[in-house]
Amino acid sequence: AEVVEEVKEKVEEVAETAAEVVEEVKEKVEEVAETAAEVVEEVKEKVEEVAETAAEVVEELKETTEEVVEEVKETAEKVAKVTEEVVDEAKEKAKGVFAKVKNVFKSD
Repeated sequence: AEVVEEVKEKVEEVAETAAEVVEEVKEKVEEVAETAAEVVEEVKEKVEEVAETAAEVVEELKETTEEVVEEVKETAEKVAKVTEEVVDEAKEKAKGVFAKVKNVFKSD
């Protein structure tokens, strides 16, 4: 009877210890789950920030690109105008030169 009583006490001790261990493990799992949830939330916020920043950068690039395209167009138009003026001047000068050459030949 005494042996049975000792075994019974040991079993109860083991059961209590097991219950405590299960409780501790459960608490740790909950802590880990909470920490994981916080980490996930932080990561989510960071991703959203990065996405917002990326969207802003894309918008700025788009605006800058439009401005650059506009400037290039304006510059191209100015170059075309100046080129036209230079060509016209060259034509006028050429006419003058041809007229002089013609006169040289006529005076013979």
